[in-house]
Amino acid sequence: MKHTISPGNAQEHRFSRAIFLMASIVLFLPASIEAGGGRTAEPEEARDPVWVLSRGNEGDRYAAVHVIRSTDQLQVAPIASKLRDSIENQLDFSRQAAVVFFAGTRMTGGYRLNLEDFTRTEESVVLRVREEAPDSGDIVTQALTYPYIVVVVEDPPPSIVVDGP
Repeated sequence: MKHTISPGNAQEHRFSRAIFLMASIVLFLPASIEAGGGRTAEPEEARDPVWVLSRGNEGDRYAAVHVIRSTDQLQVAPIASKLRDSIENQLDFSRQAAVVFFAGTRMTGGYRLNLEDFTRTEESVVLRVREEAPDSGDIVTQALTYPYIVVVVEDPPPSIVVDGP
């Protein structure tokens, strides 16, 4: 069956396509933003001694914490190459360390890891990472997700401790 658009209803057809496109953007854009997390780093001058480099839902299926102080440690760390490349391109290991925290497998979307607080002394820094879970009535992605967060520690002390879920 051939579908033709007569000159009289061409404008109506374009209008319908425009409505469909806008509805698609409204429905799917929030999910893609949530899935990607806040991947942009803060400008250099606004950084605290501890700051979030990236977070998202494409981490590892197993819960783990990796403290990475050098390019060599980064290369052997069991993390995805895309995340590894992102860390390598944005950090200077001569003055920064990365802490990669994987929450493990979650049965749906809507989970997020946050850096709640940190305590720093000359000898150590303690990072408090908390997991934000979706509320019971939230509409979430029905797929396995793997929340992660990458925290950067400027001028890292000898001991880095993570207090988290």
